[in-house]
Amino acid sequence: MKQPDFIQVQKEMANSIRERRMPAVQLSKEENWAYYQDLIFNIFNEAINSAFPLLSEWIGEDKLTLWIKDFLRQHPVREHANWDIANAFRMFIQKQIPETSFPERFISDLLDFEWLEMELHLQPDSGFAEFRLIHTLWPLDQIAPGQPLPEPSDLLILLFRCEADGEIMVKTIHPLLGAALELAEKGSSTSAIAKSIAAHTGQALQDIQSVLTNFFNSLKNDGFQFSHEKVLQ
Repeated sequence: MKQPDFIQVQKEMANSIRERRMPAVQLSKEENWAYYQDLIFNIFNEAINSAFPLLSEWIGEDKLTLWIKDFLRQHPVREHANWDIANAFRMFIQKQIPETSFPERFISDLLDFEWLEMELHLQPDSGFAEFRLIHTLWPLDQIAPGQPLPEPSDLLILLFRCEADGEIMVKTIHPLLGAALELAEKGSSTSAIAKSIAAHTGQALQDIQSVLTNFFNSLKNDGFQFSHEKVLQ
């Protein structure tokens, strides 16, 4: 069934904005169309740059601008809020990472790292810790843009919201500690978690118990609110 004329006009105008061209429709003031295109682009540009400041520093503003233009051209935008635009951009880029001087995995992990940090800021207060874990090969919170990337190694980045002031805390930890934290949040005690890890790794139970106790106490000191306090007992 043929679409009403006004819908076809709206689609043509939306396509012309994404493709940075004049629309194939009659305009009352054609000279104003470029300003309108710039206005729409700036909305997306501001939302994405605000969400991914580290990405902009790593790859450069010019390259990020090209990525945003590709996103506008190829992505059927339906998002209304800035954070939805940012998340759609993240998923769009991750499907096919544009060529850069950095490994594709690094760009993808950096997008996840910045998005999850923003997502934690947006989470409503639940009364206990909101946290996210990212499996990565680089300590994303410790290397500054422009520095050479260290040799890849299996790492886990923990992000959580501080109970007292809502600040987002970031820690690079061993993957086993991430697994231990997930077990703790499901209600397991430190001793039970230590026994499980010792059984799987063959490491001394006393050593594992000590490492876990120090890790959980350091999280509490940094403002992590455990769902089950018995993990600290």
